[in-house]
Amino acid sequence: MNQSSLTIKQLLEHPKVRDLVSPEDIERIAASLAGPEQPSKDPMYIRILYGLGAWFAALFLILFIGISQMFESGAASIFIGITFLVAAIVITRVSKAVFLSQLSLALAFAGNILILVGVIAEIEKPDVLIILITHAVVCAVVYPLYVSSIYRFLAPIALVVLATVWIVDDEVFFLMHFLIAAEMILAGVLLLHRKLPSLLIPLAYSAAVMLPATLLFLNLM
Repeated sequence: MNQSSLTIKQLLEHPKVRDLVSPEDIERIAASLAGPEQPSKDPMYIRILYGLGAWFAALFLILFIGISQMFESGAASIFIGITFLVAAIVITRVSKAVFLSQLSLALAFAGNILILVGVIAEIEKPDVLIILITHAVVCAVVYPLYVSSIYRFLAPIALVVLATVWIVDDEVFFLMHFLIAAEMILAGVLLLHRKLPSLLIPLAYSAAVMLPATLLFLNLM
């Protein structure tokens, strides 16, 4: 009766427990026990609807900025777009409130679009390839910094859409096979990974959507 009971921390550090549970799962359990109880997440389709709503909010925000003549050049559009993206990242780091999350999502999409619009304005003859490269750079920078599964789900899909538009516009249709091969490799690596980091889970959903959609598009062509 004099033996003290094991605490959760001691139990997790027990050698037999460590043999059965991976270090990542132990860290996840410890973090869940240490922090407050997290509310249940919305289903993926609800979050997709949130994302589409944020796209429309972003478009209205850009329309308002255009009417207000807050930017008169492509460089100004790029600057405002970067400012919006930074603000979106800061908001998600500061608060997890639903309203602020949707506000940051609208700012993120608006910032992304404004950067693309600014690049188009700066180029005398807009090229889809330049827009594709610009979005790829923005997505690569923002994806790991902006903690939003909706943005992380939709931004890669937009990248594939731009790649498809470029292939069709430049009539380099043989590149569709390389695009599909890249999607298959990405989907295989992500979806078959046993313990996928939370950072890459939205990308895995994107790959699961992009691959059949691209195959269907190629079949229709």
